[in-house]
Amino acid sequence: MPYYAPSQNELNPAPVIDKYIEYCEAAGVSAAGRNILEIGTGATNSTGYEITARLRCSYWGYEPFEKFNEKLDCAMFNCVKTRYPDAEKGRVIRTTTLDTMPEKSIDVIFSNSVLEHVTDTNALIAGLKRVLKPGGRMLHAVDYRDHFFKYPFHFLQFSRRTWDRWLNPGDLPRHRISDHMELFRKNGFSVEVIQKKNDYPAFTAIKKKIHPEFAGYTDEDLASTIGVIFVKG
Repeated sequence: MPYYAPSQNELNPAPVIDKYIEYCEAAGVSAAGRNILEIGTGATNSTGYEITARLRCSYWGYEPFEKFNEKLDCAMFNCVKTRYPDAEKGRVIRTTTLDTMPEKSIDVIFSNSVLEHVTDTNALIAGLKRVLKPGGRMLHAVDYRDHFFKYPFHFLQFSRRTWDRWLNPGDLPRHRISDHMELFRKNGFSVEVIQKKNDYPAFTAIKKKIHPEFAGYTDEDLASTIGVIFVKG
């Protein structure tokens, strides 16, 4: 059965920013007072309000697909303001394209459960590379589980042709963590995984049914559920 869940950005941005700060600490990255870009901000700017209130940074939110929900955004801003009375909208800029952003203007780039939905990852990385300052950093939290069926690796049973033609909800290309790391390296970045989770029991239960097209991946790669990728410019 397919399942769907609302974006955390539409409920409460605090847990997302808690995680971003945790990743920064693990990677030795300072985001306070810096120029921040978040990709895949969803229907509101809630994470922008949250992170600028906490870190007094400047924020760009890149969202090319989700329509901005002004009413919900206002509610989310008020939610942040109850916890941070000096929260302000003036530090937050929302954009639907990276092309209009100043070149080499961003210190730190974040994303939360976004990269797994990007089909042309190489094009996205090229855009991020253009706006990232020399020596800038990226931290991407990626959910490698099946988002369509409730079992984490169910989608690995199908050929690419079958998946894309009949089952893919439109934005789940089934990249694995090694795919993302290779693409960042090919674009001239240094990359490492600073956090990773695997679900070996669930993977073992379905291993014999995994399509031969995935034979080139290690079991560890295929069994990955969550990965946090640290990218250095």
